[in-house]
Amino acid sequence: MNDLDALFDDDSSADRPPVAARTDAADDLVRLVGPQGPSSGERRVFRDVEALVSKIGAPGAIDHTRPAGWSAPEAAVAGNRPLNLMGSSGRISLLSIVVAVLAILCVVAAVALGIYRQLTADPVDAAMASLVEAESEVQNDLQGLATAVDLYTQTADQADSLVAAANQTLPSLDGKVEQGVLSAAVAARDSLAVAVTPRADFEVPVYERGAMDATSVAAIASATDKVRAQRVDIPDRLSAVRSERSEVVQAVSEFIARLDAVGQRVAADVTQELEQNDAATDEARAKVTAAASVVGQTTGADLFAPLNAYAVAVDELRSETQSVFEESTTPRTTSPRTVLPTSSATPEPAPSEPTSSEPVTPPSDPPSDTPTDPAPAPTPTLGLG
Repeated sequence: MNDLDALFDDDSSADRPPVAARTDAADDLVRLVGPQGPSSGERRVFRDVEALVSKIGAPGAIDHTRPAGWSAPEAAVAGNRPLNLMGSSGRISLLSIVVAVLAILCVVAAVALGIYRQLTADPVDAAMASLVEAESEVQNDLQGLATAVDLYTQTADQADSLVAAANQTLPSLDGKVEQGVLSAAVAARDSLAVAVTPRADFEVPVYERGAMDATSVAAIASATDKVRAQRVDIPDRLSAVRSERSEVVQAVSEFIARLDAVGQRVAADVTQELEQNDAATDEARAKVTAAASVVGQTTGADLFAPLNAYAVAVDELRSETQSVFEESTTPRTTSPRTVLPTSSATPEPAPSEPTSSEPVTPPSDPPSDTPTDPAPAPTPTLGLG
């Protein structure tokens, strides 16, 4: 047996020494290395336990009569939380007490000040404050009404300008755009004209404080009642203005949509227009193509000028095509020739000039009235050889 056998208890050892011998060996080890003391880990655990006990108390100090929500977070009930004035050391925080006291004092001071003002307030000042408040409310309502009237006026002016431009542009497109699309635009224009004719006249009243006795509570109260009475009909006026503007806005939107449809139809039908007028010059055809391209890229109220330009270009294109057609169908006429008058009598041959071999006969006297015998005819002679 070696020395380590004395330190461990082994039941399987056959030659195990008695208990007294093992005790003597342990005593020898203690004398050799010193008595056994607590390790550093045990000391740290003891300190942690002491700190935990100082925070939550000893196990016997737990109050088992408190609800489970106080000790178990998962069993806590909303609103069942105590006011914690305890600091980390377990003592009541002095700062918390001071803050609570100051808050209570502020509330008490505010209530006391309000009660004091109510008790010491001048009735005239209180009545004047009510009048000023009522006047402020009326001014705000009148300002809102004036803004609504301005918006209506701007919308109605826009509608009038659209109707005037449409009256000039839409008739020029007759026969150049699909009739159904053009008729829808014309109907929308008529509806827009009806929406702004006649123009609604909305009046915005002006509030001015009349003369009153500023020292009389009764006079101030009467003025306040008049202000509030004037404010009663403002909401009805405001509602009427907004309703009228809503109708005009809807009519404007409908007309703009129909006008955009006309522009889209022009851009889509320009190819057909060119095919029908292929006899025109390239310059006229290019002008129509450019005008239709601008129309296709424009929307809204800006369409009037491009549509007018397109109508003019189409008129020129058709006029040129018509001229070419007329020239091709008109027969050519030759210039008249001069025809001399003819006579039934045989024309006399012109006298020939006498030759030098023949004697010149002198001119004879003019014939007289006395008849003369004709001269005998000369006898022909034969030349001899």
